[in-house]
Amino acid sequence: MKILSAGIIVADILVKGYERLPEPNELVHSEPLKLEIGGGATNVGIALDSIGAEVEIIGYVGDDIFGDGVFRLINETSVHTTFLKKSRNFSTSTSIVLIPESGERAFIHHAGTNGCLTSEDLIEAIDNLNGDLFNLSGYGVLPGIKIEDLKPVFLRAKEKDMKISFDVVTVKELEEYREKFIKEILPLVDIFTPNFEEAKIITGFNDPKHSAMELGKICRSIAAVTMGEDGAYISNGNDVVYLPPLEIENVDTTGAGDAFLAGLIYGFLKNWDIEKIGKFAAIMGALATTEMGASAVFRQKKRVQQFLRNYI
Repeated sequence: MKILSAGIIVADILVKGYERLPEPNELVHSEPLKLEIGGGATNVGIALDSIGAEVEIIGYVGDDIFGDGVFRLINETSVHTTFLKKSRNFSTSTSIVLIPESGERAFIHHAGTNGCLTSEDLIEAIDNLNGDLFNLSGYGVLPGIKIEDLKPVFLRAKEKDMKISFDVVTVKELEEYREKFIKEILPLVDIFTPNFEEAKIITGFNDPKHSAMELGKICRSIAAVTMGEDGAYISNGNDVVYLPPLEIENVDTTGAGDAFLAGLIYGFLKNWDIEKIGKFAAIMGALATTEMGASAVFRQKKRVQQFLRNYI
């Protein structure tokens, strides 16, 4: 099983354990700062790597200390970086993730090199790499990839017998180009994972179960409507299954949606039925919440395997 995972890549700087934000000229103390990887391309890829898939990451970081940090953390895994490029003109996409003692997170974000990725980069990677599935994560916050770029990229992947998974991240493009998504883009997609708000815009349904069924029909494959702590619905267009959240103590929910998608991809390529696919995806999503950082736990393969043995 080989996956090409493209899209947003972010260096996350985690700031945890402070009482409140400081006033001007004031100092407050926190726990040690931590550098982690964020962004769907890397989160999905590293999660899949941890369960035995071969993964290529496609995207950009800057030629800077944060880009070096992203490479260093990826090198703790078996993920390949043939088409993970460094830009000399833009700095690495970074987020300061503020996690106070109250637990309510806030973010300070710099878009950086995620704006460098273009459809030409994606087609170049597809042409030069073989794979079973092409994943594009974070469309909507990839300014170098326009709505009109998606169809040629997806068709090129289809020409190479790749399945396609797709994550939109934003509702703005969906609202503006709803008909184009329904008629031209989603019929090419094998796995689609909108949240409930995104699903409502596409389908017009206020019921997540009906939304999942409708999206399953449009995609003609797997659609999952995610609802955070309320679980998810998964459908293949014929059947729909509710996935309750796994009862587990959450440390950090960052990256749970990407891990959920990784589980869907793995189960789909294994040709499991939708109930088994959904259960596995929910377990992967829950596992992501057991450690600080979107992909931190998935760089620990022994821990991943132990967790899966306990819940499968």
